[in-house]
Amino acid sequence: MLTSEPSLGTLRKLSLLARTRWHWRRTRDPETVFRRVSAVASPEQRRSDAKPGDTLPAR
Repeated sequence: MLTSEPSLGTLRKLSLLARTRWHWRRTRDPETVFRRVSAVASPEQRRSDAKPGDTLPAR
């Protein structure tokens, strides 16, 4: 169980902002941008040994 609210540091926020902006300028497609920047893995990115609740970084 999580006991504290998740937070991001300033460097991580700036990194995500830059990646989001880059992908948005290239594709102008919100779903593609989300898949490229999000830390939530899509079904195609899952490993065969991953548990149902596990996520993988999208890189």
